[in-house]
Amino acid sequence: MDPTLVTTSDGMTATLRIPAGQALSPETLRRLLHDAGVVVGLQTPALLAAGRVGAVERVLVVARGEPPSPGMDGWVEPLVREPEAAYGEGRVDLRELHHFREIHAGQGVLRLVPPHPGKPGRTVRDEEIPAPEVHPADLAPCCGPGVIISPEDPSIAVAEASGIYQRFALAGRLSLQVCQRVEVPGDIDLTIGNIDTQFPILIRGDIHSGFVVKTAADLEVDGSIEDARVTAQGSLDVKGGLLVGRQRVKAHGDLHARHCQARPIRARHVLFDMGCVGATIAARGQVQAREILGGDITAAAGVICDVLGSPEGLPTRITVGVDPFESGLHAWAVANLPLLQEALEHERERGKCLAHRIQTLLSAGEDHAADDAALRHSAQEVHGLVADITRAQEAIANHPERLAKARALEAIATIEVRRQCYPGVTVVIGDHQLLVTQALGRVRFRWSKDGIAVEG
Repeated sequence: MDPTLVTTSDGMTATLRIPAGQALSPETLRRLLHDAGVVVGLQTPALLAAGRVGAVERVLVVARGEPPSPGMDGWVEPLVREPEAAYGEGRVDLRELHHFREIHAGQGVLRLVPPHPGKPGRTVRDEEIPAPEVHPADLAPCCGPGVIISPEDPSIAVAEASGIYQRFALAGRLSLQVCQRVEVPGDIDLTIGNIDTQFPILIRGDIHSGFVVKTAADLEVDGSIEDARVTAQGSLDVKGGLLVGRQRVKAHGDLHARHCQARPIRARHVLFDMGCVGATIAARGQVQAREILGGDITAAAGVICDVLGSPEGLPTRITVGVDPFESGLHAWAVANLPLLQEALEHERERGKCLAHRIQTLLSAGEDHAADDAALRHSAQEVHGLVADITRAQEAIANHPERLAKARALEAIATIEVRRQCYPGVTVVIGDHQLLVTQALGRVRFRWSKDGIAVEG
């Protein structure tokens, strides 16, 4: 039997069959390879083995083709970093994950990465094997509300307007949207972390203790607020309650909640659908609640409630006709203005020294990156100190006018109790103070030049 050389149907392998007791000379091997057209992927060890006599029939793979290298389909790459936890002293604060990122109009959020073609293969007969086809990605299905394909560069998707960047999977595909409101589908807890944004916020659940929520706009909470620090530059609407805690709840606009328990609160107008127990409230406008049991409430425009105080004589102090913020702001300004001015002078001198040092390092051709960073930080400190000094100067200059306006509230601010006022309640209107010593029914307290008038 003579030796035979065959190739597989796909041309990727050439196999040499040698009968027992035979060896092939180099000339025979070359002839067999030439006749079969095998020129690619020759296997040197197998060819050398063919030249040696074997005791049994042998089947040697003498050539292997080169398979094609697959390419890579195009894909869509996010351009906004995923949240990272805040690290410090070997610890991770999961509350600072910042799941909601603010981006500006025109900022790139997605990039189309073109496909990378594969490399063709070769058969043992030196025939080309095409690489698998690659496909481009489609950017459009990934663009949710507020995200558009850039008119200047169709490979980039950008934010149509400034807003909140949100990334999620839709039907197994990456999708992004930029919203004008932060919407939290559940609670503010470790899965969400703290929020600090200029956009309105809607929270579908509760705000858990220990977290911070701040917005430069309105805030809506479908649940309750535990002992968390909450600030809204706009209004604050809480469908549940403000639960017991030491952390302040503040709204520059109006605050509305179902109830409140032993909580410090600052707002313009305050409205509770049910009771307010043991709260410390400062309001530039009016405070209204069904029941006010204990606590210290100051409301410039007045207080309205059904029940004031408690049968047990729970200490309750109500002050109206006084701006609760003016005296504190004026005291802060008087105490801190000299300190702020001194700090500003010191920081300006420090900035001059840093600038001189940088100039010296530049002349010497030395590295000055650290000093550049320190100078930028100093400039930021100066900017903040100037803002604080301006605020303090305005507070001092405007104090007489604001005090006069506050005094004018004395004549119109009232405390109206629609059902029951219990002993132990202290009423303060302007400079006048009255301790309620007996139970009263429907009653209104108002200012008069002789003291506090009690009208039944």
